[in-house]
Amino acid sequence: MTVLNHVDAHSHHTDCIAISGLASHPFGSWQPHGDDKTFMWIRDEASRLISGTRMLLYGYNSQLIKSESFQKISDISLGLIHQLKYGGWGLPSSKPIVFLAHSLGGIVLKDAILQIAGLQLYASILDKVKGAIMFGVPSLGMHQSHLMMMTEGRPNEILVQDLSRDNGSAYLRDLNTRFDGLAFLKRATIYWAYETKESITAALQPDGTWAKNGSPEVLVNPDSATSYRNTKNKIMTIPIDKDHSGMVKFSSGDRDLETILLILAELCDQQDHRSGMLSGVQVAVETEDTELKIHKPMSSSEQETFRLLRKYLSLENKMYADLHSRELHTRVDQIEDPYENTFSWIFELPSFCSWLQDGSGLFWINGKPGSGKSTLMKYIYQSETTWQLLHSWTRSTTEVKELQAGFFFHYRGTPLQKSFEGLLRSFILQIFNQMDSFRKRWGEFESLDELETKTLKEIEKLRRMKDLPGSGPTPMSPGQVEAKLRKEEENLYHCRMTLGRILADFRPFQNLPTTKYLIRVVAEYHNSTEGMIPRLERILRLLLYQDVVKMDVVLFFDALDKYDGHTDMISQFLHNLVQASTSNVRVKICFSSRPWKALIKQFSDSPGLSLQDHTQQDIEMYAAGRLGGSTDPTGDILSLVPVIVAKASGVFVWVRLAVTEIINLCTSEDSSHSIKDMEKLLLELPDDLHSFYELIVERIAVTHRRNTFALLELIIRQDSPQTVRAIWLAVQLSRSTTLETAIRQIQRSQPPDDMRSDILAWGGGLVEIQDTQVQLMHQTVLEFVLSVSFKRAVLGNLATVVAENGHSYHVKYLIATEIRNIRYSQYMPPENSTQYHSQQSELTTGQSQLPFLESVPQDELYILATKTNYFPPHPDVPSIPVYASFHGLALCLKRWLEKNPSTLGNIPAEVSYCPLLYNLFFAGGQERFQERYMEMAKLLLDNGFDPNRDRDFFHALVTRIWDLSVEADEVGDRIPLSALCQLVELVLSHGQDPNIFKRFGARGETTALATAPPVLASELIKHGADPNCYKTAGDSPLSWVMRPEYILTSTTSIGSADEWRYQVIGILLKAGAVIRPDDRQTMRMWLEKFHTEGYDVGSLLEICAARGCQVSLRNKEPQQFGPLPPRETYAPPISFQGGREEGRGRRVQGQYIPAESEAERQSMQLASLQLTPAVERASLQGSLSGEREEKRKGLRHKAKRLLRWR
Repeated sequence: MTVLNHVDAHSHHTDCIAISGLASHPFGSWQPHGDDKTFMWIRDEASRLISGTRMLLYGYNSQLIKSESFQKISDISLGLIHQLKYGGWGLPSSKPIVFLAHSLGGIVLKDAILQIAGLQLYASILDKVKGAIMFGVPSLGMHQSHLMMMTEGRPNEILVQDLSRDNGSAYLRDLNTRFDGLAFLKRATIYWAYETKESITAALQPDGTWAKNGSPEVLVNPDSATSYRNTKNKIMTIPIDKDHSGMVKFSSGDRDLETILLILAELCDQQDHRSGMLSGVQVAVETEDTELKIHKPMSSSEQETFRLLRKYLSLENKMYADLHSRELHTRVDQIEDPYENTFSWIFELPSFCSWLQDGSGLFWINGKPGSGKSTLMKYIYQSETTWQLLHSWTRSTTEVKELQAGFFFHYRGTPLQKSFEGLLRSFILQIFNQMDSFRKRWGEFESLDELETKTLKEIEKLRRMKDLPGSGPTPMSPGQVEAKLRKEEENLYHCRMTLGRILADFRPFQNLPTTKYLIRVVAEYHNSTEGMIPRLERILRLLLYQDVVKMDVVLFFDALDKYDGHTDMISQFLHNLVQASTSNVRVKICFSSRPWKALIKQFSDSPGLSLQDHTQQDIEMYAAGRLGGSTDPTGDILSLVPVIVAKASGVFVWVRLAVTEIINLCTSEDSSHSIKDMEKLLLELPDDLHSFYELIVERIAVTHRRNTFALLELIIRQDSPQTVRAIWLAVQLSRSTTLETAIRQIQRSQPPDDMRSDILAWGGGLVEIQDTQVQLMHQTVLEFVLSVSFKRAVLGNLATVVAENGHSYHVKYLIATEIRNIRYSQYMPPENSTQYHSQQSELTTGQSQLPFLESVPQDELYILATKTNYFPPHPDVPSIPVYASFHGLALCLKRWLEKNPSTLGNIPAEVSYCPLLYNLFFAGGQERFQERYMEMAKLLLDNGFDPNRDRDFFHALVTRIWDLSVEADEVGDRIPLSALCQLVELVLSHGQDPNIFKRFGARGETTALATAPPVLASELIKHGADPNCYKTAGDSPLSWVMRPEYILTSTTSIGSADEWRYQVIGILLKAGAVIRPDDRQTMRMWLEKFHTEGYDVGSLLEICAARGCQVSLRNKEPQQFGPLPPRETYAPPISFQGGREEGRGRRVQGQYIPAESEAERQSMQLASLQLTPAVERASLQGSLSGEREEKRKGLRHKAKRLLRWR
């Protein structure tokens, strides 16, 4: 990669990578024709106009004339994949990518994207792709007869053939279809530019040279360059009035360049659509309550100390939330435990024991692949002997913190498990966990604090019920109310006593140096405006380069060679850590790796050991044990043990494979092999494990290779081991294209022994069977299968033809076996993994399962979708969209709608039950909300689906919004409130009736308008919601909102209950809500209350008077109880799309005041905590107002008890 411009780290938000075309220069191909080569539009114009975007070039060899290269498109794309991986674009902290691709460069990009999607080790790169502009990319082939003449008989002829409109069309069309599917699923925005001028082709000259003086041709026609989008979706296409080569050679001021730059700026500047923030409706969520409730008399200074401690812990929790990820600490548990009586020699090794007891700096355990390094590191890290020996080194005083941390790099794991960022996150979290001694006790305090708050609410409710009999949600007699009230008051007493004791225990922490220092470190984390890695490095330096807290730190790092970055960088990091040792902080590190030259150069002077030099005795015992049990009656075979030991060089896995080779030779049909034959076989075996595995694959019969690929893919795509029968059937079904062929294959059962034999033959020694479970022989086999070369090694030229993978094969097996059990009335528990594999199949192949699903009868597919036959399908309700919506299969739904664009809009009027939206968002098995589900909803509605046909959906949607808004602390939900509100807007804009009724249990029946948050209520009215719509015996929306306070709790996720009521009542009245005679007294009560709490009720009084409800306020000025300050509330930050947006602020006496005016005072409040206003804005926004609000709530509760307001 070549970087064209410098971008400041603070403003860097996107990377733009340009990929040139066939037979072009990676830089010159983007420059205008002519002699003046001073201008290059990507470097000079794009980088200047699109700030914050780094421009890069990717180059590759695509020479045509006299080329000796036989590389294919997949080989070129593999180079791009490696550049993206080692350039760090798979890391969580990397920037989103936008591509510019010309001609063949676009084909290379498509192929690379598809390969990345199927590679578990690289898949995170795909999440960074935001979009691309494709310039003249021959998605359906191109005119290349002149290119064929250039390459005829040359090694690169096959590369040009792949681009043909004839020979390469099948490959290119499949590539385009799958790429289109992935772009849709990943929500990447792709623009397609096409040429509108003919190109002068190259012609062979008499002297044997080539010149551009041939016939004019359209090299890539608009249909091919846009995949027919030029007629179906013109908005995503860009016509460029130039020929094929010139369409990317812009001059300064070019009109087409202006268009390209505008589109590129849009792609680079758009918000990252995978960040979890929806672009539509956003409802303000205010849940943080940072006010410390004091339950025992304390001095003002003590109160301030605990208030700041709570603020510090709030900030620390936010830091933990930023840094923590479950996979950071799972690798060590996945490493095999050592065999019995092995590795104990490590604690008899003088050099290692001496380093633990008295040494300093680094200790390097190196070894070859498969020699057992990770197993040994786990053994050392978890052994009690390690910590006993370290006791002599640590300074065992109360003033010194003894800290231990470990990080085990994971080559086949997630980016965080093999990156520098993951190491830093894990290291910092482990240090904080051991230094923060009061953190666990504070959690106990907060649990009790929450319990006390709930108890207070329950007591308040019971007292209201006591004063107003029959007012509660559940009828209770006065005696029952009194008894429950006494019980709750006793609970409150005991809770407060326990809280008092805990608070007393906290008092010593306020002056601890550790506490003060950690406050400083956390503040530094939040104050930093740097990227994640520089920020974490700064935090680590603060922890280690300091003279406040004395620390003895011992670190264990495994598999340094699996670090996904430059070896010199991670090596220097280790050196810097141990050099940080001072009289206050001492650091020593034990680490393991392969003995790479770069690592030898860095650590040859450090004490250590080579593992293979210490495992000879273990290998001898293993080899002799296995060979001694072979069929050789003479025992001569044991003479091979020294050969095996010498050849193995300490690699246990090699020994295992080699011994198996010898035993197989002994037990073969031709068993007349001599010891010399066996010794020759051993000497010819590859020393390298990867080469050994390739040799094993080469020995598998070509007729079995498809089954070998399916077998290994099935194993690596499933977390838990598979049974022999399940994996055998899944392999047999892997090539089935219809349900009936799959079921016929299932019925061709074989004896279990034959199944085992088949699996072992397909695996060729790479798999093993433990009891009835099939698994890979060793973790290094997994590395081989996950490598980018695996598919080609097994399938050869078929690698570009076979698009399915293990997820696809699992889906066929699961569907076929479930359907068969349905037909034969055999019980089978619902298989949730069908949904997982179906979604992953789409995301990793770019293909849907639609062809296979279309072969399933409609009634059976419907049962398969809903896991029940309770609702028989209507013949006019297609089962494919029902199944796709239930399982969240976006690509399947998209492909079906492309084939059936009008079907959903033509469902007969008598069909009232078509649960597509309900299945997608509420009934399906989706554990996590994905933004592609919103795209699925749009697809359904845009293709004619009437949301009113989904009779349960709007009811469920309104109920979920109500529950999340009113009881946010008690109701868990996988769908964000903002997404639910966006869904309301979406279905309303597609004809959803907003006036349908919904029953809320004992609370009665009403429409969505009564239970909507304020911003949603306005949207409902805009779409026809009737503020006076109610049933004869029911409440109108206005009556519902004015119900007693237990319906809306004193705090909700959107604001206070009073704020909610004030806004919704105003919205309803202004929309024409009628005040019924039974509601007039309640209305007067609420208007007086709003006035008392500082709201402007003037316009509401006028509306009420005009509708016959005269209200005379008894208190002309807002009443205050003691020191109660003016009422403040926070306004929602974002309204519906198209609505006016207000910044977060507060409302005093009904007047809106921007939050920025509070900044200076908040900064002063935080001074003693060493926190800047930036920290307050980033991590504690609204906390101070929350404290004031909580104080006011307490005073209000006291006032209410005294005044018993009605």
